Amino acid sequence: MPRQTIKLFFSALALILTNACRKNEELAKSSEVEVLFEKSKADSIDTKTRLDYINAALGKLSENEFDSLALAMLYNKSYCHYKLQEPDSSHTIDAYTFRNAVRLDNRYYIARTARDLGIHFEKKQEFDSAFFYHNISKNNFLYLKDSVEVGRRLLRQGIIQKNQNDFFGAKETLVESLRFLETDSKYRAIVYNELGTIHRKLSNPEDARVYFERAISSSLSSSDIIAYKNNLAILYTELGEFESAINQLQDLLENSDMDQESARYARVLDNLAYSRWSQDHRYGNIDFFQALRIRKEVDDRRGQIASYSHLGEFYAAKDPVLSKSYLDTAIQISRQLKIPVGESDALALLMKNQPDNMVFKDRYIFLRDSLYARELRVKTQFAKMKYDDEQEKNRILLLENETYQKQVALVEEKNQKIILLSLSVLLFLGGLFYYKLLRQRHRREKLREVYSTEKRISKKIHDELANDIYGIMARIEHSGTLGGENTLIELESIYNRTRDISHTTGDIKTDDFKSELKRLISLFNGGNTNIITKGINDIEWGKLNEEKKITLYRVINELLVNMKKHSEASLVSIQFIKIKNKLRVNYVDNGKGVIKPIDKSSGLLNTENRIKNMKGTFSFDSEPGKGVTVKFTLPI
Repeated sequence: MPRQTIKLFFSALALILTNACRKNEELAKSSEVEVLFEKSKADSIDTKTRLDYINAALGKLSENEFDSLALAMLYNKSYCHYKLQEPDSSHTIDAYTFRNAVRLDNRYYIARTARDLGIHFEKKQEFDSAFFYHNISKNNFLYLKDSVEVGRRLLRQGIIQKNQNDFFGAKETLVESLRFLETDSKYRAIVYNELGTIHRKLSNPEDARVYFERAISSSLSSSDIIAYKNNLAILYTELGEFESAINQLQDLLENSDMDQESARYARVLDNLAYSRWSQDHRYGNIDFFQALRIRKEVDDRRGQIASYSHLGEFYAAKDPVLSKSYLDTAIQISRQLKIPVGESDALALLMKNQPDNMVFKDRYIFLRDSLYARELRVKTQFAKMKYDDEQEKNRILLLENETYQKQVALVEEKNQKIILLSLSVLLFLGGLFYYKLLRQRHRREKLREVYSTEKRISKKIHDELANDIYGIMARIEHSGTLGGENTLIELESIYNRTRDISHTTGDIKTDDFKSELKRLISLFNGGNTNIITKGINDIEWGKLNEEKKITLYRVINELLVNMKKHSEASLVSIQFIKIKNKLRVNYVDNGKGVIKPIDKSSGLLNTENRIKNMKGTFSFDSEPGKGVTVKFTLPI
């Protein structure tokens, strides 16, 4: 047995030490990972060094150690690849981070990685995936109460819908985004600009003008204002307000913030050339070619589609062959960039030049049908995503409402308990106060009773005993002798009366109350008075408490004393009756009675008060020559 005990002890000790060592290793590893990650945040290092630190930190983590710190490192790693112009690596890490963030239910990184994935798919022109991830990002930012990011995700969704010709859906989404961008003037201006473009596409020029002007007035960025004024100038051109368009575009070209070799400058220049040519077809082509040259140099391929389309329209009447060449180039670039709208617009211009060319017509019809089918599919997808999103919101709101209702019910229940407890406390305190009040009143009654008793005893001793004793003393003093037998008789009388006073005011034996009560009655029974009792043996005196026994004793004593002193009754009846939970006492004598109105003496008043203090009832009746009747009850 001792060997086994020692063996078990050392085994347990080894296990404890092993676990302690493992925990120390884990803490050391965790500390090392945190140190490496902190080093990667230093401002003084370049992006490549930053990435090396992050990779080193991630290399020390195993799959089961993946937590929010690992998500933070992965998110920073993705940003490093983005800065190093490695978009594919950045996207791969974003996708991996997103999956793990979902697994860990980390809303912070779900929101951010979904946003980055949405931007990636938007650049790849995979708009359904882009919309999907922007929607996930928006919902998680909404959960995180990041209003600005919610508004920005809605803006990207609205732009995607606009680019897919879902103008009504886009308008609804963009208007919703404004609710979340109240403090972000830059993005509010972008929303106004997009709404202006949508209304221009929907042939609502006045609404378009209002939104473009709002974008211009609310933006604080000179670069953005140039873009918004350019869009407003396009609207002027479409409305035939060429002078307004030309003046605005000319002012933009002369703006000191405009880089004359930028894609933006080329866009404004191309629009200015188109507005001047639209106003006067005699206008030359030099600005069209300058804009195209800049767009080629900066590789603005979308801009090149606009330049070639404008040149095709410019040469349509002058040189149809050259016009077709430019329009064919626009179609080719549109196909390469997967922009069917650009191809469709170029085909529309070609059909004007060659209305009988069935190849153009068939291709145009095919493209329009494809675009319509695609727009319909995209609109359906977007509508379904928004519908699912609304359903999810409603479900969450319903759950929140149910939770709120439960919380309200719990609060109400708690309040009810507090109210009930407060009422109970108040009732208890009120009862305690009332009890103390009754006790004080009872004490006062007791004091009054004691005082009254003392006064009565004092008067009785003075009136009945002291005078008689003084008389005997005076007679002995004058006669010089004790007075013989008469003196003894008087002294015996004084003794008997002293004994009566003692019985009246002395202690009462409540343990054997029936015998005590009988003894009291027997003191007054005899001589010229006969007292008859009935029911005294039938009462269960043990059920009566001490106070009530004393009260009953004092009342009967008072009645018998009054009878002896005033009534001169020869016959007295005292009946004890138990009625349910009450003791009833009927006292009747055949004495002289009392002349009405009845003047209750202090003794009789004390008697009535004693009974009422015990929650009992008391009645007194008497007529001259017909004796006295007293009835009182006490609760048992």
